[in-house]
Amino acid sequence: MRKRIDPNRKITQVADPEFYRLSDPFFKYLLAKEEHADLCNDFTKAVVDHIPLAFRSREARDFSSISYKNVELYRDNANEKAGFLDVAVITDTGVTFDIEVQTYKDKDLLAREFLYFSRLYGMQYGKGVSYGELKAVEIINVLDCNFSQEETPYHTHSEVWYPATNKVLTGLQILHFIEIPKFERMQEQKKQQGVAMSRLDRWLQYLTCSDPQEVLAFAKSDAIFGKVLEAEKMYIDDKELMRKYYEDNRDGYWEGVIANAKDEAKAEGKAEGKAEERKNLLATARAMLNDGMDRLKVQHYTQLTDAEMASIC
Repeated sequence: MRKRIDPNRKITQVADPEFYRLSDPFFKYLLAKEEHADLCNDFTKAVVDHIPLAFRSREARDFSSISYKNVELYRDNANEKAGFLDVAVITDTGVTFDIEVQTYKDKDLLAREFLYFSRLYGMQYGKGVSYGELKAVEIINVLDCNFSQEETPYHTHSEVWYPATNKVLTGLQILHFIEIPKFERMQEQKKQQGVAMSRLDRWLQYLTCSDPQEVLAFAKSDAIFGKVLEAEKMYIDDKELMRKYYEDNRDGYWEGVIANAKDEAKAEGKAEGKAEERKNLLATARAMLNDGMDRLKVQHYTQLTDAEMASIC
C-alpha cells in the first residue's frame, strides 16, 4: 500500500526517493501525454519483452509504435456507469494495451478488469469487421501491493487456459501483474548475484527510485530515461501539478486505509464484522477530518450516513 506523503516535505529535485512516482496524476503525466508517447512505447515494450517469447503473439511482439486511445470506456446507454482507464494505447499492429496503476489491494480488481477487457475488445467490432480481425487486449497492472501472497516472480501474466489439453486457448486476453513489493525484494537479490537488469527492471527501478544514484547515472547514457527525468523535473517545478499530487496522495492513502478497514471487518464474521466495519470507518473518518479533508469528501469515501458523520466531533 502507498506510503503516507508528508505535504511539508517539498520535492525540489529529480530522483528524490520521497517523490511517489506511482501516484495517479504523475503516472498519467509520464505515460499518457502525447509528447511522452515514446516513453509509453518503451515501457509497454519492456513489459511485453519481459515474458517468455513462447507466450507472446506476433502482433504484441513486433509492434514499433503506439497511439493513444480514449480513456473513457464507451457506454451502451446513458444509465451505465462511466469508466475511465489510466493509460490506453493501441499499437501499430493492432493490439490494445490498458496500463493501470493500483496503490492498494483491491478485491474488485479482476471483476473491474474483465469489464474493461469486454469494452475494449468489443470496441473493435465495427461495421465491416469480421471476428477474425479482432486483436488482443492486454491489461498491464502496476501494483504497489502483492496480487498473490505466493512466492512468484514480480511480473506474471494470465491467459485463457484450456485444462483438457493443458494449453492456452487464446491469446486475445492477457492480464499482466507487476508487483512492486516483490520487485524490490528481487532487485536486491539480483544485485547480490550480479545479474543484469532487464528493461522492465530499469523502469521499475525508476518508478520506485530504489537506487537514486543509479537512476541518475543510467539516465546520462539512455535517451529515454534522460527524457523521463526531464519530464519529472517539469512536473515537480509546476505548482499546480504538485498541488494535485499532494491532494491525490492524501486521498489515495485514505482510500487504502478504508479498503483495509473493510477487509479486516469482513474477516470477523457477518454480524460482528458489520459492527467492526462501522467502528473502523468512524475512526478513519475522524482521522481524515483531523488531516484537513473536506467533510463531504470524507463522507463520499467512507459512505457513512449523515447521522454517523454528525456523531464525529
